[in-house]
Amino acid sequence: MDNQNKNHEKILRGCQWVFFIIYVIFLLRITFFKQVTLNNLFSAIGASERTISIIPFKSIYDMAVSNTSIGRIIENVVGNIVLFIPFGILFPIISNKKRKGVLCAAIIFSLLIEITQLLFALGSTDVDDLIFNVLGAYIGYFVSDKIRKLFKSYTHFLIVMTLITAILGASVFGYLLVYQTDLFILCKYDIDIENSELVEIFIDTPATATGRYVELDNCILKVEKSVKSSNDIREIETFKITEDCEIFICYDRMEYFFSAITGEYQKYEKIDYDDFISQTNYKFDRNNNVRIWSDDEKNIKFIVITEWVE
Repeated sequence: MDNQNKNHEKILRGCQWVFFIIYVIFLLRITFFKQVTLNNLFSAIGASERTISIIPFKSIYDMAVSNTSIGRIIENVVGNIVLFIPFGILFPIISNKKRKGVLCAAIIFSLLIEITQLLFALGSTDVDDLIFNVLGAYIGYFVSDKIRKLFKSYTHFLIVMTLITAILGASVFGYLLVYQTDLFILCKYDIDIENSELVEIFIDTPATATGRYVELDNCILKVEKSVKSSNDIREIETFKITEDCEIFICYDRMEYFFSAITGEYQKYEKIDYDDFISQTNYKFDRNNNVRIWSDDEKNIKFIVITEWVE
């Protein structure tokens, strides 16, 4: 009977190893390569700006005093905690480590992630991430330890944990598939462009400014500038529109598979200066994205306003 239990434990522990490996793969995908497709993972290296914060809770404070929404702050904190809860559940089972060993492993693993992000410019390096990751691992260990004490038989504990892990893992996989579909996309989608000749002389060059349309008043266009990170403050910038400026509207339609974009269609049209200034035939709001190109003298040369269509 003991040999039979040992065989069962080996099989169940093997299942936990499989779950742990899958978890680590998804964790690295989310932390390092979230913004790229599966067939082009290494393009993420060097794509992010290197930033480092070694003061505890400074990034949380910076977000709190900026225009960052409370929902975004909570998402950042809770996300870092939740990411490491599976580590605290699975690692003690596959390693037989107790609390101190699990927490030390979590610190080392999280620290390696942060250092890798810094060295290869794969994301921001923040001590807050380390703190919340370790907290998540502790929560996972605490839950696992409480469940372990409910069973006299370690085999029964492994059976229950395997079932729980499988159910939760399938649920998380389903959630990611629906709401984070980009994680599973193999390659970048194609963009079908109509009337591209209207904008071909400038559209592939870096825009001077990008953001959301705010308002147009007396030839003065106000744009809420795009931010590169959640720590940046959203600023309103003004631009004087002259008759020399060429203005275009881009009708943009997206095709989706769950939350992932799988195709895009764009159609460009030129807008007459007087029509744009008078806003007689066109009505824009904050749902419209704006891209602006200017020359070396800061004179506005081209404006493209995106109109989203279904």
